[in-house]
Amino acid sequence: MDEMKSRISLDGKKIIIVLPEIKVLSNTIDQSSIKVLDEKNNPLNPIKSGELSEEMSVAEEEQLQKALNSGLLEKAEEGTKKAITKQLLVFDDYEVIFK
Repeated sequence: MDEMKSRISLDGKKIIIVLPEIKVLSNTIDQSSIKVLDEKNNPLNPIKSGELSEEMSVAEEEQLQKALNSGLLEKAEEGTKKAITKQLLVFDDYEVIFK
């Protein structure tokens, strides 16, 4: 929201809002939610601690792509516009336009 710009139209009847590009700011796995079982005694799926970091990076990227493919950015933009419009309802003489 720090990058959002707004202005009033020359005719004084429109509030024009210019939103910045919607982007993902963070995509990390909560480290405290990861549990490594005893890696010495795991004959079915041996995994070493060093491999865990690589697997987490792959999982983060996969989940980011899944979120983007499901319309995360579009939903975020829609929610942002809805929230801003709701805040500006007090200015009922103005039309809110997003660019």
